[in-house]
Order: sequence, then structure tokens, then C-alpha cells
Amino acid sequence: MFNVKGSIMRIADILRNSFNEVLITGSYLMNRVFNVKVNPEGTINEAEVLSSMFRDVAVLIDDVGFLNSLGSLSTTRIRGSLAVFVYDIHDVRPFCNLVGLPCLEPWDQESLIRAVGESRDYSESFELPYVVRLGPWLNVIEDVQDIKVRRREPTFNKNWGEPMRWGSIAC
Repeated sequence: MFNVKGSIMRIADILRNSFNEVLITGSYLMNRVFNVKVNPEGTINEAEVLSSMFRDVAVLIDDVGFLNSLGSLSTTRIRGSLAVFVYDIHDVRPFCNLVGLPCLEPWDQESLIRAVGESRDYSESFELPYVVRLGPWLNVIEDVQDIKVRRREPTFNKNWGEPMRWGSIAC
């Protein structure tokens, strides 16, 4: 039998070593593994706030929590980076295509290392949340030491040319 809890714990450790902030939320699966009782949509909103402070943010979520927060994800504004790691028992790819979110699918430990780096870097470059689909097929055996948290100089106002950056957004 595959050890789902151990695999999720190792993935969480990899994310903690690779991102400035790691938020964990979800429904039944994540609540059983981590004993968290946080609303997935509220966690995505918190990740958006942390990203607006130019932080590299990872959200570890299960597929049901991802579907519950899909509306928030489609309207987030990214300044740093936001990578959403979905522990996917079912298939969330059609929903990513529907909303227009890029979805990476690592199949082994080496591709997971590349997916973590690419999701972090491309999310900041394209100002989009990147989805990384994880699941029971991904066997993370050992600790990954290849990727580290990026240290960067603080930036006061990277997007100074954006209109209405200090005002509220009116519809």
C-alpha cells in the first residue's frame, strides 16, 4: 500500500525548503494529514496578499479544495510568485484549461524538482498562478536538496507604472 501521508509530508518539506511562504489547506485529505481547518478560498486570498509583497508563495491543497477555490484563483493578481500544488486524486486538468491556468505534471522526483523551480519562476514572470498536479503516482523517496529559497533584494515598488495601484478597483 502506498503511504499517502508520508508522501504529502515529504512534498510539504520540499516546498518549505523552496518557497518563502507555504500555505496548506484543503478539504478532507489535507485536514486528515495536517489537522488544519482553513477555508481554501481564504487561503488563496492570503496567498495573493503575500504575493503582493513579492514573496514566493506555495499553496498545498487537495483536489476538492482546489475546485472550491477555483473562482479566487482565476481572479488573483500576482506580484511575486504563486504556485498551487494540488494533491490530485481525480483529474483537475480540465478545470485548469477552463480557467486558463498553466498546469505542470511531474512524474518522478527529478521532474518534481524542475516543476517547483519552473512554477516559481514562471509565475513571477507571467504574473499567473501556476498549478502543479501531484498525486499517488509521484513517489518522493528522499529529501531534495537541489532547490533553495531565493533571496532577493527588497523592492519597494516593482509595478510603479500600473494605473490605480494605490486606489481601489472599481467595476
